[in-house]
Amino acid sequence: MIKRYFTLLCVAVLATGAAHAQKIAVSKGLKLEMVSNMKMTMTMEMMGQNIDNNTETSNITQIELKEVNPASYLFANTVTKMVMHTTMAGQEMNFDSDKKEDLDGPMGAGMKNVLNTPQEIVVDKQGRIMEKKGDSASGGGFSDMMNMGGLLKGQPYPALATLPGHSIKTGDSWTDSTGNMATFKAVTTYTVKGITKDEVLLDFISQVAKKGTMEQQGMQIDLDMAGTVKGSSSYEAATGILKKNDSTSDIKGTMGIMGQSAPMSMAITVTTTAKKL
Repeated sequence: MIKRYFTLLCVAVLATGAAHAQKIAVSKGLKLEMVSNMKMTMTMEMMGQNIDNNTETSNITQIELKEVNPASYLFANTVTKMVMHTTMAGQEMNFDSDKKEDLDGPMGAGMKNVLNTPQEIVVDKQGRIMEKKGDSASGGGFSDMMNMGGLLKGQPYPALATLPGHSIKTGDSWTDSTGNMATFKAVTTYTVKGITKDEVLLDFISQVAKKGTMEQQGMQIDLDMAGTVKGSSSYEAATGILKKNDSTSDIKGTMGIMGQSAPMSMAITVTTTAKKL
């Protein structure tokens, strides 16, 4: 039974600037606070019974730009707070990382390696992840199965714009593909909705999928899921730094556990905001 923290890859990608400003412009020492709030409704059918899971989570991540190199940036991500409320199969669970009793409980065991542990992320000058150092972004449980932390090699770095490699203007669209079925595959089409001297606005729609086998708590789990993520993002035009991302997701598939195939569906909304410190 899935009883741990779940989060969705925020497909927060954007090409910034007008034709005269096609680059990310950030400096060493930059500090950001990123807040992500997620609501998920999941239904799973197992042995003829429907199991419903309603989950709300809130995470706070501190981000610091440690190095600026000719071909890359080195960021340090530190998750400083996690809050979760979930009801599943008639049972209610709560977790607040600020409460010692929660950290010392069964859910806290899977979170201690995540909280307040900096994770270094190498990002290229187009805003894509080149390397993830360490495992602190992984909270175990269902988030590991889905690899929806948004910190996979080749995927957009959530705090920055992702450039298409050419000049853009309002109305332009392009498509990008990242990941694979074993990790998390996303094929995304972006449309520039507007560019001002202060802000760039983007709409996106992404087809996502994951298929593979993993072991969790001594059980083999086969996962086959696919769906659509839709949303919009805004970024600072001058820097390419995230201001806000909103997305909604519709995910369907099956989970195989102990010889049983369980159809499941998820409806998810995510709002992520970032501010300079």
